[in-house]
Amino acid sequence: MERMRDTRLITPADVDMADTVPLHFWFHWMQIIAEQHATYWRVGRNELMTRNLAWVLARLKIQLDKPVRSGETVTMETFAGQTTRTAYPRFLLIKNENGSEIGRISSLWALMDFQSRTLALPGKTPLPDFPKFPPEVCPPLPGRVPEITGTKRECLRIPQYEDIDINQHVNNARYPAWIGDMFTPQELAARYIDSLQINYRHEISPATACKLTLTEKENEFSVACNNSETGTLLFEAYGTMKENQ
Repeated sequence: MERMRDTRLITPADVDMADTVPLHFWFHWMQIIAEQHATYWRVGRNELMTRNLAWVLARLKIQLDKPVRSGETVTMETFAGQTTRTAYPRFLLIKNENGSEIGRISSLWALMDFQSRTLALPGKTPLPDFPKFPPEVCPPLPGRVPEITGTKRECLRIPQYEDIDINQHVNNARYPAWIGDMFTPQELAARYIDSLQINYRHEISPATACKLTLTEKENEFSVACNNSETGTLLFEAYGTMKENQ
């Protein structure tokens, strides 16, 4: 199975106060379908844990051409790209009920040694081969996060129980929720985040106190999350917003 697809009807439980599917919904769905695809090719979580390995997300970029509302039927389709020297690319396409593409996700995944909490390079951890699509048929991979200057706001955040996943760190789908919480409900109701890139630098453990800094300039924004005690950069993000019409 080169590609895996899943179709859902968006319900009122899936949307926010502005009847818009929030970004963390797409991240959660991505995790589910990516795990299903990996399991089909014998590189899912259960298979990897026998080798003391686990998938972790290194970088991700999502682009949405339009806000998705309740009552819409959407399909997510995933496939893998050519392995790089340090990571495993995965791509996902979001399509409407007519089959037209309305969004896309490009991501870079890595393998983590579950005990040492260090990354295992692809060359040293061979995996069973599965179909990989060449770069010319894939969305561009996420690169460095752009730097912007503008107005700033800050907050301190400590991971809560529901932020922590089975890998004993903040789940990657919680990051867009943390970023969204930097805005007021009225701001997100008026404008939706149509693109977001997150570069995950260090895992966030349950006891880590995090300082988040939001920088805004017109329709652009960036977020830096640092360990409030050591100053270590934990993740950085860049996004854009559009009017929610």
